[in-house]
Amino acid sequence: AIESADVAAALFERLRPLAPAQLPGGKRPVGCNRHLRLYKYEPGQRFGRHVDQAVRLADGSETEFTLLVYLNDEGLEGGETMFYEGHGARAPTAARIAPRAGTCLLHAHGERCLTHEGAAVTRGVKYLLRSDLAYG
Repeated sequence: AIESADVAAALFERLRPLAPAQLPGGKRPVGCNRHLRLYKYEPGQRFGRHVDQAVRLADGSETEFTLLVYLNDEGLEGGETMFYEGHGARAPTAARIAPRAGTCLLHAHGERCLTHEGAAVTRGVKYLLRSDLAYG
């Protein structure tokens, strides 16, 4: 993990036109979380099923969406982000997002978060940057 206000600001500027302009209660997007996480997954590695939780940031805003930026895809097999239609181990798949370099995935977290996971990488190495979109 790294802290970077500059990278968070650059991510927010690119994401702002795509983000929901307003949420219930009048909340508006204010920025990306400066706490950035960089992930590396090698063959056999995965990130198990989970739900992302909202976090209150130092400025009083609250994170509402997870932002994933896929950093590579060449030579990569597997590693899809899988979303499910429920919380149980046998819940059917709702969506399967394959990593594509430069693509971002924005999904709700907190109470609106779907159960999801990073499927196992079967070949190559997957690199991913994670931040969050905050509203206030």
